[in-house]
Amino acid sequence: MTSLLLLLLTSCTPDPEGNTESNTPSVTESVAFLDLGNKLPPDLKKEEAQLLFFSNAFHEQYALNHAGIEYRLLALPDIGTINGIVCKDHRFVTPEGVRIGQTLKEVKDLTGGKYKTMPGFGYWVPLSSGWNAVFFQGASTTDGPLASDAQVSLVAKSMQFWPAKR
Repeated sequence: MTSLLLLLLTSCTPDPEGNTESNTPSVTESVAFLDLGNKLPPDLKKEEAQLLFFSNAFHEQYALNHAGIEYRLLALPDIGTINGIVCKDHRFVTPEGVRIGQTLKEVKDLTGGKYKTMPGFGYWVPLSSGWNAVFFQGASTTDGPLASDAQVSLVAKSMQFWPAKR
């Protein structure tokens, strides 16, 4: 649970004004040079705290602000390749049109996807782009069936847990 809280607290910096204008570049336009398995950009500074992320392995995390959107890139120590990408920025939009704060119902209407559950981690809807809309509910993050009005808390990709579709 501590790791999950660390993920939530350090994942991305949301837009303080909650700007969700449609002229924000889609993720494919803004981070096309980033993908799981690619080398980390050389000029990124490693954050001090490591993060326990999906595979029960500690990952180094790197902040990246690109096109005004804040991302956290995750890499296994001393490997130097992108193992995960996480974002909580309200300006972020997936190629499917999924945004932080949308409800489960809205995500299902856009994608037709069904949610999956990992007890103690959360719920997620896999998207065709390889991104995942992630939801949390209750103290355990997976309390009961996910409500249709639950909101997307973050979007993420991970090589261990959600392999990118190619």
